[in-house]
Amino acid sequence: MTIKTKLNIVYYASILLGVAAAIIAFFGARDWGWHIDSQSTSGITISYIIILYIMLSVPGGLGIHNRMLKRLAKESTQIKESKYIKYSIARLVFIAIGFAVSIFFFYILRQQSLIFCAGIAAIGIYFCKPTAERISYELSWTENKQENQ
Repeated sequence: MTIKTKLNIVYYASILLGVAAAIIAFFGARDWGWHIDSQSTSGITISYIIILYIMLSVPGGLGIHNRMLKRLAKESTQIKESKYIKYSIARLVFIAIGFAVSIFFFYILRQQSLIFCAGIAAIGIYFCKPTAERISYELSWTENKQENQ
């Protein structure tokens, strides 16, 4: 299986996780009465935790991934590719958790700010979309850094 195929599986699974969270929370709120008052102490706490996680995970996930790519310049090609896959999957999972949780609690809390958080995380996931050009660029970028040093 190629690098792109492995990363595409995780990419689309993260989007499906958000869709599954929306379906479960929608039917849970509608049919089973799952609801937390958004003005209660627990509702405010959950909302703040999700907002804080989104605000830290999207730029943090993208930034940490770039820092980890810089460290790959010294590795061999085979190790570089395996670590690249691990780092890219970790970045996607890190952002996808916030995406799914914010969608889920949007339906439970009925608070509009959480759908904006889901939108921010969706944009972060889109920036992680694995394409052949991006993968070759990021892997060649580590090789160029190695040659310049």
